Amino acid sequence: MTLQEYYTNVGGEYSEIIERLYTDERIIKYLNLFFSGDDLTLLQNAWNDQNGEKIFQISHRIKGGAINIELKSIYSYASQLTEAYRNGNIPDKNLAQELYINICSEYTKAKSLLSKIG
Repeated sequence: MTLQEYYTNVGGEYSEIIERLYTDERIIKYLNLFFSGDDLTLLQNAWNDQNGEKIFQISHRIKGGAINIELKSIYSYASQLTEAYRNGNIPDKNLAQELYINICSEYTKAKSLLSKIG
């Protein structure tokens, strides 16, 4: 799979990231950095504990990392979850759960497909 195909499959914007980082090698470096962290595990733990402040903080961090590497699908869900919990809000449980599930799914998919670039 090419990097451009990867970005298409994960709901990202290859044309935007290549303008910023210039080479596929640099893009892959930053993708690996993004996925090497434990943000998804931290989000899952915060979700299981129903800790709104932690859910906000971690989804905000995922949002920032995702937009920096143009993973728009992950960014979109993380942004919505961040806003749902901003300022200590208690969001609609069904909406929050849907966003959480979508973040986990998209993050896992993008991380898994990263190994198929070649």
